[in-house]
Amino acid sequence: MRYGIMLLLVLLAGILVLSGCGKNSTTYGELLSKRAKVSSYQEKFNMSYQETFNAPTLQKPQQKTIVMLIQMKKGNISKVKSEYPDGLMLIDFDKNNMYMGDTTTHTAYHTQMNNTGSDDFFTDMDFTGRLAAGIKKETVSKESEMVNGVKCWVFEQKPEEGSKGLRKHLYYLYIDDKYGLVRKVAEMPNSAPDPSAKGNLEAKTEELIFTYDRINQVKDSEFALPADMKVVSMEDMMKGMPNNSPPAH
Repeated sequence: MRYGIMLLLVLLAGILVLSGCGKNSTTYGELLSKRAKVSSYQEKFNMSYQETFNAPTLQKPQQKTIVMLIQMKKGNISKVKSEYPDGLMLIDFDKNNMYMGDTTTHTAYHTQMNNTGSDDFFTDMDFTGRLAAGIKKETVSKESEMVNGVKCWVFEQKPEEGSKGLRKHLYYLYIDDKYGLVRKVAEMPNSAPDPSAKGNLEAKTEELIFTYDRINQVKDSEFALPADMKVVSMEDMMKGMPNNSPPAH
């Protein structure tokens, strides 16, 4: 009787595994294929920065909270808006428009970006997107972890080559199981810094925590400039500036 019960338990465990219950691993491709659709969200994270390279003295690290509104179309970011004291930034990738707004003068400075320029600009700004884009679909995560109450899968992203004068870093991305959004980034510096880099601090693990609110609830009207803000073309401003280049000989 005892052996019959043990055999039954083994069979039940096998059925649970085959049915997907109790799954303790996933590939990045599987995660992407089953994630819920995301059309918009509000992203918030705290950024710590410090001037260290070529600095005569080490300055106290500065903390800054970044809040961005994101609009998605067909899986790609189409609009970004971020407000900060006395200003705002708005980027419309569908039309390749970028606005830097000054709320004290009620002026928005417009720049027309070509496709390459806008892509390069957002590659620098979208830190998590750039890292996640480097994860191969067959990459396996064998570990899940809760980040602010959200189940996430942990994926490893190896260092990028060719970063002259900077340490090469290993990243762990904590990507949520429902929406496929990056909830946490853990940066693991190598123990031996690049000797050509100046002002390096002692290597330590850095973490960024990202929170998301209003998923699929941000209205299109929120990506507009304030009604009282005058738009000024940066291109026209540059044309009106005196030419300070030396005369040709």
